[in-house]
Order: sequence, then structure tokens, then C-alpha cells
Amino acid sequence: MISMRRWHFVMGTLLALAPLQASSVSEPDEWEAKRAARYVTDLQHVDAANPPLNPDKRYECLGRHVFEVSGELEWGLADLDAINFVRPKFNNNFKIGHSMVELNRVETSRVRLREGMSFDEYRERVERSMATSQRAARSRIQSKLNVLKGLLADFEDWVAHPETITNGDDPEGLKEEIPEFKARIEALEKRLAAIGKGDKFFDPGIPNSIGYIAYGEPRVWLYDKGHAVLFRRIGGTVEHAMDVIRRYRHRKMYEIPTEPGVCVPYGFIPDDGTEPATMQMSFRYKDAPNVLYHLEVKTYVIGPDSSDGAVEDEAAGFNAAVAAEAGRKLQGELKSHLDAKNGRVLEVIGPKEVSLGPLTGFQGGAVIRFEPSDGPPNEKYDVYTGYAGFRNSVALPAITLSVRSFLGEGEDSALGLTDYPPDWSEVKPRYDALVKSLRLRPATTPLPELQRTTPP
Repeated sequence: MISMRRWHFVMGTLLALAPLQASSVSEPDEWEAKRAARYVTDLQHVDAANPPLNPDKRYECLGRHVFEVSGELEWGLADLDAINFVRPKFNNNFKIGHSMVELNRVETSRVRLREGMSFDEYRERVERSMATSQRAARSRIQSKLNVLKGLLADFEDWVAHPETITNGDDPEGLKEEIPEFKARIEALEKRLAAIGKGDKFFDPGIPNSIGYIAYGEPRVWLYDKGHAVLFRRIGGTVEHAMDVIRRYRHRKMYEIPTEPGVCVPYGFIPDDGTEPATMQMSFRYKDAPNVLYHLEVKTYVIGPDSSDGAVEDEAAGFNAAVAAEAGRKLQGELKSHLDAKNGRVLEVIGPKEVSLGPLTGFQGGAVIRFEPSDGPPNEKYDVYTGYAGFRNSVALPAITLSVRSFLGEGEDSALGLTDYPPDWSEVKPRYDALVKSLRLRPATTPLPELQRTTPP
């Protein structure tokens, strides 16, 4: 079967081609006019399809979007008791790639805590970890310095005593490299001296919180209902970052807020409905742990002075059609495994237009069925549905909703999975329902962008 690393390589290669595909659409003026018309139409569709939620159904939310759920849902969270930003996971081996939860240049991550861990215990863990991190950083840099200083001494000795050179190197060539060694050593010594300077804990002014400044950058940990929520600034001012952090509040699973803002797993950050966000998270249903769903909702923020011009406007979100095409590539990647496991391509999906909530998106994928002689029949499937979105748009961001199965054998057995996934015929209705139901979360105050008549 295709490895996760290989699959991401295929997807990355295809996504890299997106700007080239977008650039061939039409001349700039005509392209802009069509784009503006699509924007207004899609905005109208989104606005019209935003009624109150059905009280008889269960929903979950991510970013500014909401979707129906048909079972007990599980978000992938970070390592038990972790204090740094790490990849979310479902167990010790089943880690998730390409995950990010960010609101207007403030990134957040949620961590499971050991059952019964108190706030004071977690604070002690953070304090120990910060001290350990400093020691580890010093050790890493010191090791590099020792190596570089040893090499510098060797080079200086060889230049001073050319007769000791045994590998034929030119003394003059070695002499030319000495200044570079000295510069690298000087830079590392400055980094070593800077470790811990100005680092300190501070009070974020939020109950059950821990603040720490390292290299002038603040980090905040919030203790929240058996979890810890980590925050860090990835742009903007410190004041802005702290404002976002202080707005955070706990949210129960399936609790859908009615005010403007963004949902994160088990949390909510209210805002005025204009802040750009990037949400990339994976989830699964507890009754089918081998089936992984990945939802990405992203506002591509591109400045007016972008040198890429009109092409950049939509190329950034062109993953819709590209992801659909990538689904067809899966059968080629798996071809070498088909004969070995008596496999066959059961279905090639698309690329085709589909309804992604109230919008028109693209869908594509492949379903492979294996009937090995030494095990039960099983299926491997990857299906992507996407919408390209518009740059700088909060109401019409780029959207990708994918589903992928993992087998309880071979490479996938290392993920801590033992069962086989349900057949695609069983998963398809659940996936189709997710695709159909995904839409903007109804709010008491509609998004300001819904009143626009031109693209942002």
C-alpha cells in the first residue's frame, strides 16, 4: 500500500502545479470579472443556506463551520501531558500530519492531561520542562561548537604544517575555509550566551494559566477541564496575541456557539467575524477507528501588493481540483501491490463536481479492494472533496474534507490499529452526509462579509 509519506509527496507535487493550472484560465481582466461573479453567487448561496440548526440533530464545529455528526466523534489531540507544540495523535503511534489551529496569527493546540492531574502539578511540569529545554539547547549548541572548534584546530594545524596533510588537500584551499569556521563559531557562541537571557514566567491575567517568555516571545498554557490549551504567537503584536488568548473559553463537544467566532476542539474564541483563520484537524468516529477524516478550512491572506497578481488570488486555494485529480493517482501508486494481494481497483471517483454544503466543489478518489489468500477481504480508500475559496475571505475560505482508511496490517499496523476498516459502501453514506452538511455556523450576528458585493 502507499505510505503516508509517499501520499503526502504525491499530494504536494500536485498542489505545486496548481498555480500553473490557474494561470491558464483566461486573460487577467476576463478572469477577474468571472471571479467577481463567482464570488457574489457563492456568497449568496452561503447566506441563503444558513438557517438555525436542527435541534433533533447533533453537530460539531471547526473554525466558522459546522457539520452534522452520526456517532461519537473523536478529535486527535496532542501527547499526554505535553507542554510543547507537537503533532496531534489518536494513540501513541497514530499521529496526524498537516494539523494546525490558528486564528489571526495566534496558534493553539490542545493536550490531554493524565487523569487526575491538577493545575499545580501541570505547572510544575511546565517549569521543569522549561529548565530542561534550556539545558538541552545549551548541550546541542555546545556539541556543535566542540565539533567546529576541533575542525578549526585541525585546519589551522594543516595550514601551518602542510607536510602533515595526507589526503592531498591544498593548504591554500584549507586556509580559505578558516574564516567561515570562525564566523560559524562566533554565531553559535552568541546563541549559547543568549539562552535563558530574559526568559521568565509571567501572569497572563487568566485563571488557571501559565505564561512564559522565551527569546521575547510569550507562550501561554491554560488548564481546561482535564486538558491543557497551548498558545503561541506566529505573527502580529504581543498585545494582539494576548487579546486572542484572553478571549478563549471552554466548549463541550457538540456545543455549538451562536455568536461570531471560531471553534477549536473543545474550545471557542469569539471575535467580530472578520479575523482570518486556518483550521486543519483530523477526527474519527469511535465505531470506526481505522477511518480518518481530515477537515481543512483556511483563509489565504494575500496582500494587495502581491507580485503574483490575479493568479495568486485563486491558485492558493486551487487544491479542490488538484486534490480530486490526486485521487485518481492513488490507483497508480498502489498498482504494484494489487497482484501481490489479489487486489483490484474497485472504483475511481471523479474528478467531478459535487455539492459541498451550499457550494459547488470537486471530488475525487479511489477505492482498492484486496482479497489476499492469507487474510480477510479489505478495502483501502482515499477520497477528497474541496472548494477553492477566495483570498482574504472569511465567509468563502478554501475547504478540503477528506476520508482515508487504514488497514490493520503491514505499514498501518505500526499505527496501533488492529482491525480492518469498514468497506467503502458502509463509509460512503457517512462521508456524503458530512460533505452535504458542512456550512457556515449560524450566528446571532451574521458575518460582515456577507454584505459585500465585490471580492476582498
